[in-house]
Amino acid sequence: MSKMEWVTVEGETAQEEAVTVDHSLEKTIEGMSVALSFEPGIEAEKELTMKFTLTEGDTKEPISDLEPYLGSIGHVVVLSEDGERYLHVHALENQGSGPEALFETEFPESGIYKVWAQFKRNDGKVVTVPYVVEVP
Repeated sequence: MSKMEWVTVEGETAQEEAVTVDHSLEKTIEGMSVALSFEPGIEAEKELTMKFTLTEGDTKEPISDLEPYLGSIGHVVVLSEDGERYLHVHALENQGSGPEALFETEFPESGIYKVWAQFKRNDGKVVTVPYVVEVP
């Protein structure tokens, strides 16, 4: 039994848009600056840690008031450019409330991947931060 299946939907086919790799892995969303880095570095077929460093967008002060979101410091979803590979990403346990959030994963092969990170703060407001990365 397949966990994923493509379906055909009637109607006009939408134009595909090229996925553009982000030149900067620091994004500011709703006043929160989130910088993504990879330790020891980004590479296919190697276990790595995705590190999100969160600061206030205007002052760059470290954010330390993240709220637990579904039992974790945050959540991360990674999808390959073609939509064929969904990466399972786990947050390291007992991380507190920022300013860093660490997640472990492994990219199965080289290519372009879309990354979405979600963090909760300010009385339950969830902020989603999108990235596009190229894995050598």
